[in-house]
Amino acid sequence: MDQRLRVCRSGSSLRRWRHGRAAAFTMIEIILVVAILSLLVGMMVLNVGNLLGSGDLDEGAQQAMSLLESARAEAGLRGRRIRMDFEPAEGHGDLMRVRVSIEKHPVSAPGEFEPLEATWTRFMDDDVVMVHSITLVEQSRLKHLVGRRSRMTDDDQPPEIPSLDFYPDRTSDSAVLILVQPDHPESEAAVIEIDWLTGPSKPWKTSLEQALEWLNDRSERFGGGLSDNPEGMDRRLE
Repeated sequence: MDQRLRVCRSGSSLRRWRHGRAAAFTMIEIILVVAILSLLVGMMVLNVGNLLGSGDLDEGAQQAMSLLESARAEAGLRGRRIRMDFEPAEGHGDLMRVRVSIEKHPVSAPGEFEPLEATWTRFMDDDVVMVHSITLVEQSRLKHLVGRRSRMTDDDQPPEIPSLDFYPDRTSDSAVLILVQPDHPESEAAVIEIDWLTGPSKPWKTSLEQALEWLNDRSERFGGGLSDNPEGMDRRLE
């Protein structure tokens, strides 16, 4: 009797030990599962955020393309120059917003511009993207420099940021625009090349660092060194 009682007690203790051990392992497993799920959720949120950011850059680049194409068409329709000026965006460091103006009259008031009010001029007003740099290339760079100098007084200084002109014959200045998102200015960038004859090309995306390297690597094709330009015709290319 005593021997059977001891065996029962021993069996009961063994079951309790096994149950407690199983419960302990189950708790560890739960903690591991929760940790893995948290890691996966964090990775998903990061990927979704990057995807949404890339979508915003695509949208902003298309807005910029629409703005450039509209300026080109407007100059041809009106028979007057359309000018885009790039003004520092307050609160966004060196990033720039676009302002559009039109030549008052090519004969009676050549070279005088006034703000242009049109629906298409507000395509980039929601700041989905901003201009990181505007660089005139080839002959457009030289033409702007010479033209501005001819109108300067002794106290004037060359403009730090060039303007971009569109002409009545539907040509324009040749330039490269680099666009970034104001919330992530140092990450991905969209690049738009503008040819004087054919107009803007389809935007392409890369990292901001690679976009600037690409621009500097082509300094000879652009008609002179970009990084050492003393007239400040390039923006943030150091």
